[in-house]
Amino acid sequence: MSDPVIIDVLTPYAAGAERLVIARTETAEGFPGVLLGIGDPTESIDLQPDCGCDACDSGSADLLETLDRPILSVVDGSLELRTTPSGYCLRSSFGVEAGEGAFPPEVARTVRSAPWGLEGSPLPMAPRIRW
Repeated sequence: MSDPVIIDVLTPYAAGAERLVIARTETAEGFPGVLLGIGDPTESIDLQPDCGCDACDSGSADLLETLDRPILSVVDGSLELRTTPSGYCLRSSFGVEAGEGAFPPEVARTVRSAPWGLEGSPLPMAPRIRW
């Protein structure tokens, strides 16, 4: 992945809400991509598309839905990211994923978004997994 070309930082006013970073960049294969991050310092939460070749392209509707889910989760307060030296766990109202991190941190860190709006509550989060 190359350095981001354009970076937008969206900073909420609500107490406890985390900032959302949207960076336009390239995927590992050199195709245009969008990198999403949360918090300050920023932790990466998603890079889309997984692959930009014509054979893997399922259309813009699928790509937009894939980007909408983590963005909605940050804004509505239903996203939790835990990073450790051995990997990461990302949990939202849409599910849970865990794995090895590309750049593991020196110390464990948990970032949990709070709702950006002053009213309402987050969507219910997926259950925690043993990790």
